[in-house]
Amino acid sequence: MNLKQLEYFVDLIEHEMNLTRCAQRFFISQSAVTKQLCSLEEELGIPLFDRTKHRLFLTYDGRSFYPYAKKILDAHKEALDHVQLLKNGLSGNLRLGMILRSDMKMVLPLLSAFHARYPDIEISVYSATHKQLMDDLEKNRCDIILALQHPEGSGYICAPIARYPLIVLVSTSDPLSVRESVHEHDLNHILFDTRINDETRFGLLVDDCIAKIACGQGQAIYHSFVYDESMSEWIKSIPLAPYQTSSIYLIARRNYSTSQAKLLMRFAQHAYCD
Repeated sequence: MNLKQLEYFVDLIEHEMNLTRCAQRFFISQSAVTKQLCSLEEELGIPLFDRTKHRLFLTYDGRSFYPYAKKILDAHKEALDHVQLLKNGLSGNLRLGMILRSDMKMVLPLLSAFHARYPDIEISVYSATHKQLMDDLEKNRCDIILALQHPEGSGYICAPIARYPLIVLVSTSDPLSVRESVHEHDLNHILFDTRINDETRFGLLVDDCIAKIACGQGQAIYHSFVYDESMSEWIKSIPLAPYQTSSIYLIARRNYSTSQAKLLMRFAQHAYCD
């Protein structure tokens, strides 16, 4: 049994049982249609049609077989449509790695809008340090990452999708906490500076760094979204002077990025450029 046989069978039933017109619709001879239908009956071991000199009539067995034949053809079409979606990146899985303490006010609307546009793409999300995310990207453990720094070299596709003011985080007991703004030269123990591509510092967990700051063990320069008011009893957020902003990037591997990753990158660029 092949798909062509089922197509001829279903087409006949749905178009008034006319062999001549069926053959015309498939651009083949009437005898070729008849031969395929006879082969189908022989393989199934049941008569699908009663034949007279001028007409075909569907048998009871033929009527019983029709919904199954239709289901097979519909499943075949659905499978082909799904494969085409996969080729175009419109379905499948997308693994997104995000920096710890990402700005969820930016991330959630982005992912929600992306899902509304591409509902057949299943998104899985996890958080890690910048260093771990880059390692995961290299080893194909994720498809695309949201990170603080774009990597050097031409092996990556990078898209800045948001910009944030840079702030200084200090303990409320730090003498600098009363300042309206702070210059980096005023800092005497910088635990983390988001502007510096330092692999050792990228391995430092944000929560660990914030805990150290709250205990007066140092200061840090972060994107503004890292701070929230729940920290205000222990940590002060102060604008960095002079005023500076820094971008957040979507990053994928240039030669190995999936269609789904490319779609998200284009979608994000469009959303934040518009």
